[in-house]
Amino acid sequence: MINDLWYKNAVIYCLSVGTYMDSNGDGVGDFKGLMRRLDYLHGLGVTAIWLMPFQVSPHRDDGYDVSDYYGVDPRYGTIGDFVEFTHGAKQRGIRVLIDLVVNHTSDEHPWFKQACKDPASKYRDWYIWSKKKPPRADHGMVFPGVEKSTWSYDQEAKAWYFHRFYDFQPDLNTSHPEVQAEILKIMGFWIQLGVSGFRMDAVPFIIATKGPKVGKPEEQYDMLRIFREFLQWRQGDCIVLAEANVLPETDMEYFGACDGLLEPRTLRKNPGTRPGKVNNRALTLALLATLTGLLLSTLLTGLFTALSRLLARLRLSAATLLPAVTALLATTLVLLVGPLLIRVHDYSFCGLPT
Repeated sequence: MINDLWYKNAVIYCLSVGTYMDSNGDGVGDFKGLMRRLDYLHGLGVTAIWLMPFQVSPHRDDGYDVSDYYGVDPRYGTIGDFVEFTHGAKQRGIRVLIDLVVNHTSDEHPWFKQACKDPASKYRDWYIWSKKKPPRADHGMVFPGVEKSTWSYDQEAKAWYFHRFYDFQPDLNTSHPEVQAEILKIMGFWIQLGVSGFRMDAVPFIIATKGPKVGKPEEQYDMLRIFREFLQWRQGDCIVLAEANVLPETDMEYFGACDGLLEPRTLRKNPGTRPGKVNNRALTLALLATLTGLLLSTLLTGLFTALSRLLARLRLSAATLLPAVTALLATTLVLLVGPLLIRVHDYSFCGLPT
C-alpha cells in the first residue's frame, strides 16, 4: 500500500483514553494502560487509533473544553507516556489520530483569562466580543435545549463574548491570523510527537465568519487549504478528518479545488451537477502541455539519432552509447512532463495527500 494513501484502507478504532484501560487502579484509564492493549488492538486488525480529547481540561464537556493544547491531562499520564504510546503504536504499524478542538477553548484557558483581565492583551482579539448584547443573540445555539443564547456577559471583561456551544466554551476568533498561526503550531507540536492526523471538531463553525454584526455566517474554505498545505509540508502523509455536518451540495467545498482540474463550486450553483465535474479549460491546457512534451521528446530522439549515425560514420566509439542515451533522455522527458502537468484526481479524496 502506498504510504501517502494509507487512510483509504485504514481500519480506524476510536477510543477515550480515560475509559479504556486503567493501569494504576485509580479508576481512570491512562496511556500506560492503553500501551498494554496495543497488541490486542493490532490483533483485531486495527491500523489507526483515533483518540478523543486527552489534553488538559476542566472536563465540563468530556474534554472538549480544552485549557491547554500542549499538555496531557495529568489523570491520563504525561507527555512522555504519550510519546511512548505513539512509538509503540508505530512499531506495530498503527497510526495515531487525535481530536483537534480549536473552534473554542475552555473559559479556564489562560488565553481567555488574560483576554478578560486586560483589554489591551493580544488575546483579547483571539475571541469574539461585543460591548452590547447583539440583536440575534438568541439564534444559532448548538444546544438550544440547554443554552438560551450564543452570547454571554463577562463581569471582569465588561463585555459580551460569543460561544456556539456552552457558555463555558468561548469561541476563538479563527479568522484572526494569529489564531490561525497558533492552530498550525498546535498541529506541528503533536505531529512531532508521532501523530499522523487530526479529527478536527466542528469544522463548519471554525471556518465560518463570526461577530456581533454577522447575520448569516459565510464559510471561509481557504482556511482549510491553509491547514492542508501546512500538513503537506510538515508531514506529507498526515491527514485532517473533518467533522462537517453539512448538506450534501456543499460537501465538495471541503475538498478544495483539486489543483484547478475540478470545479466543486459548480455543485453549489447547480445542485444537479455531477460531483467532480471536470474543468475543461484546465484539462485541455494540461493535455496540450503533455502533447508538447511528447513532441519535444520525438524531436530530441530524431536529433540524437542523426548525431548517432554521423558519429558512426566517423567511426567514433561514442556512437555505440548514443542510442541508449537517446532512449534514456526521451523516456525521462516524457515521464517528467506528463505526470507533472496532468493531475486529475478522484473527487472523493481531493484535498487529501495524493
